[in-house]
Amino acid sequence: WLWPGLERSLRAPEAPVPNGSRRLDPPGARAAQSPASAPAGPSLGVAEPPGGQVAVAEEQMRSVPPELGFDPQTAFADIFTEAGRLVGEVLAVPPRGAAYTEATAVLHRVVSILDKVFGAWASEEELTKATRLRASGESFEKCFGSHRTGNTARALLRHAGFEPQGEGVNTGESGSDANVIWVFQPGDPLSRLRALTVRLCLQKLADRQRLRGTLRFVQSSNAAVVPQLQDAALLELLGLYRSTPKSFSTTQATLRERDLQLAVREKLNERRGKLGINMPLALHEGLADVARALAEAQRRRVRSARGDVNAIPTADAESEVRDQLAMLPLPPGFDAAHLHWSSDELPRLFGLTSTTGKSSSSSGADEGTTVASILSTEAVGWWA
Repeated sequence: WLWPGLERSLRAPEAPVPNGSRRLDPPGARAAQSPASAPAGPSLGVAEPPGGQVAVAEEQMRSVPPELGFDPQTAFADIFTEAGRLVGEVLAVPPRGAAYTEATAVLHRVVSILDKVFGAWASEEELTKATRLRASGESFEKCFGSHRTGNTARALLRHAGFEPQGEGVNTGESGSDANVIWVFQPGDPLSRLRALTVRLCLQKLADRQRLRGTLRFVQSSNAAVVPQLQDAALLELLGLYRSTPKSFSTTQATLRERDLQLAVREKLNERRGKLGINMPLALHEGLADVARALAEAQRRRVRSARGDVNAIPTADAESEVRDQLAMLPLPPGFDAAHLHWSSDELPRLFGLTSTTGKSSSSSGADEGTTVASILSTEAVGWWA
């Protein structure tokens, strides 16, 4: 998984889609290719290039024609810069005392709102609740009311994609009208990019505050902790919410599944290295859980079809992948490379005499590693 055009801009010509893979274009999405894996199913992951390649790659991305109605890189830069300015306004107080405590509490409230939105992404009911804020609430008035920090915090909330709706909406001095509800539209790509970018800006703020530590007691302002665009990268949005949303239903990976997942990712990185692609694939927990859920669904259907591994029409599989990906809070603008491999010949594959994955001479200590190595070699070889 990469941001739009990043990998294709680093290699020419673009490699054809490998045998055994399906390239998907989810609604409202564009660009990103590259996988890591879960057992006997789609291979999904996040690639994070080392620091030196990010700036060059993002500069090359500007030539990629967007299909979202906006250029992701330009929009990210504009949104982050404005978010940093608003954070600086909220923190335009001495770095200690009651005013500083109030300012940081307001920013923590914005973080909490955005985390609830993306934490509820997999559940339509919970997401509806998280994306609607009643302006008449006491906690909303305390943080976003008509006072110095409240006015700026309200502008930051709006910058993150929330919009006031309802009778008597007042976008000027007051945001606490009794009939006003602040609504976030999760289906709008630009709103999603806004929310993720503002959240990244606030994450950078927290990182800078930790680095400053007790130095704030000898400083006269908070300028040192205000996030700057040069410290952020578009690719970082992919890693903001790596863990699976709580509302996403999945089973815990077994030890064998984790061994196989690691072995597949290592072999993919080996092949990428041979092609001159020196950006290792890192594990994205949410994508790995999607792959695991798809693999388990595939196993159930194969059993129902009495062992027919081709029992699922391609269109149905692609639709299922899209539905699963829509449950993760991923940034707008990506392609999905769905790499799929399955086998019903495990006894022959392992040279074993039973379907349990064991033989009379197998030792328990090395069995898991051996099985993972054989399966990952078969899977990656098929995709290649």
